[in-house]
Amino acid sequence: MIRAAAHEVNESLRALQENYAVKDIQDLLAMTALQMATQMISQRNTSGNDKSAPVADAAGLAELNQLLDGYLSKL
Repeated sequence: MIRAAAHEVNESLRALQENYAVKDIQDLLAMTALQMATQMISQRNTSGNDKSAPVADAAGLAELNQLLDGYLSKL
């Protein structure tokens, strides 16, 4: 699941970089995060889930943070 998520993030970064004149990786990551968060909120709202439910737990966020740090360190 993590690899699929990383692949989706990479595809989003690539698409945003191709479509916009943005070169800063942090800007691209922020745009990707906003895009994915918007999609998650939209899906949550259409499925009728509680809007106040947490999106991820602390362990999941820590793991995501490590993945992003690893990705950024390769640049």
